[in-house]
Amino acid sequence: MENLYIVALFPVQKEKTAEAVELFKRVVTETRKEKGCLLYGLIEDNGDEGVFFLSELWESVEDHQLHDKSTHLEIFRKAIAPFLAGEIKVFKGAKIF
Repeated sequence: MENLYIVALFPVQKEKTAEAVELFKRVVTETRKEKGCLLYGLIEDNGDEGVFFLSELWESVEDHQLHDKSTHLEIFRKAIAPFLAGEIKVFKGAKIF
């Protein structure tokens, strides 16, 4: 079974970054408890305040599919929406080397 790598880009309104970070803390804490979650971390861009990346590594696509339907992720998606400064971009892939 092949691992799934994901990077999700969240552009957050600069004046809302503190509130957004609190929401990220909750979703990261809960997600790290999930089956198949090997890595789930939040990164802020060094050169662009308010641009956040969720870096994810899942044991399998199936594990990520379960995560994608989780209650805490659904709550997070609704809560983060008013703080966004643009569209969320998600990149999924497999490690080449």
